[in-house]
Amino acid sequence: MATATQTPQAPATPQAPETTNQTSERTDYTVGYKLKEIKKDGSIGADLAEKEATFFEIGTEAEALLVKGYVDQKAYAPSFTVTVSIPRAKNYAGIKEICPDEEEAAANFNRGAKQKANNRLAAKLTAIDEDGNLLFDPAGSDKDGTPYLSNGVLDMTSEIASPSRRKVLTEEEKLDRFLEQFPEATRNMMKQAYLASRQAPGA
Repeated sequence: MATATQTPQAPATPQAPETTNQTSERTDYTVGYKLKEIKKDGSIGADLAEKEATFFEIGTEAEALLVKGYVDQKAYAPSFTVTVSIPRAKNYAGIKEICPDEEEAAANFNRGAKQKANNRLAAKLTAIDEDGNLLFDPAGSDKDGTPYLSNGVLDMTSEIASPSRRKVLTEEEKLDRFLEQFPEATRNMMKQAYLASRQAPGA
């Protein structure tokens, strides 16, 4: 009587982890109307005839709370919320996946590069010492001895190519940035309300 034999199975080859060339950044927004009617007592009314379409980011607790305060003051009437996803390339391949058109990809790069160069330039030209004196000297040089100017021109290429140090904002810094879009009186009121809520029991 023949005996059936089983051929041993080769162990499964582990699959390599899937690599991706891009990721995405999601943010929640509220969309509605900023109400502009001013009452005689100085308060802002809710007459939708005096309205302006607008939207606010509500990605953090601070932002959501501040928008709620704006709604409570009848200065904003929300219509809907939407989650927005913006792709972020991890490398050159990711850039090509997101934007196959090379000219448009170059235009996107140039806009970002110009913004980065302008930010670095502002920091460089307006840096001051403890006495308030400007630190930048056109006749000076970097730490490695390279003159700041070449043929009388400050070249920002190295600043564009150098790594960015992304600052992680505190909740209060995010709050201050968010409040920049509001009138001063509203900013003060909403910041006080937010800080009071953070100090409340259970906050």
